[in-house]
Amino acid sequence: MPSHQMDEKKLLIVGIDPGTTTGYAVLDIEGHLIDLHSSKQLDLSSIISETINLGKVVLVGTDKAKVPHLIEKFATKIGASVVVPEEDLKVEEKRKMISNFNLDDEHQGDALASALFAYKTTKLLLDKIDFFAEEHKKHSIKSRIKELVITKNISIKNAVDIIEKKDEESKIVEKVI
Repeated sequence: MPSHQMDEKKLLIVGIDPGTTTGYAVLDIEGHLIDLHSSKQLDLSSIISETINLGKVVLVGTDKAKVPHLIEKFATKIGASVVVPEEDLKVEEKRKMISNFNLDDEHQGDALASALFAYKTTKLLLDKIDFFAEEHKKHSIKSRIKELVITKNISIKNAVDIIEKKDEESKIVEKVI
C-alpha cells in the first residue's frame, strides 16, 4: 500500500464565528464534535495551526450570508470550501441546532451552529459518496474521494479517476525504484 494512504488525515468541518472574541468549532466528517474554542486572542494563524493539528479541513461554515473576511482567508489558506447560508442563520435556528451541547459562550455556539450547518448542507453529498464507495468497493479511498469532491468541486467519478490514476502512477514509480 502506498505510504500516502497510511497517513490519511481525518477530514474536518470547521465553523468560525469571527469577532472581538472569535470562536471556532471542529467536527469530523461524520458530524461529531471534536473541538470547541473561543478566545480574544484567536487570529487567523492560530486558528489554522490549532485546526490542522486535528486533521484536514475540507469545509468551513459561517452563519452569515456575506462571508466574513476571516473565514474567506482561512478557507483560501487551507484549501477548504465555504458553506454559506442563503440568509444569515436566525438565532432561533442556531439555538435549536446547538441545544444538546455544553458551550462556554455564544461565540462557541455560533461557531458550532456554523459547522453543523455546513455538515447538514453537505450531508446528502457525503452519503452519496459513502453509498458509491460501498457499491463500487472503493472503501479504502472513500475519505480521499470526499476530500476531492468537496474541495475541488468535482464529480465522484472524476475524483475516483484522479485518485486511482495517482495510485497507479505511484505503483509504477515504486516498481521503477
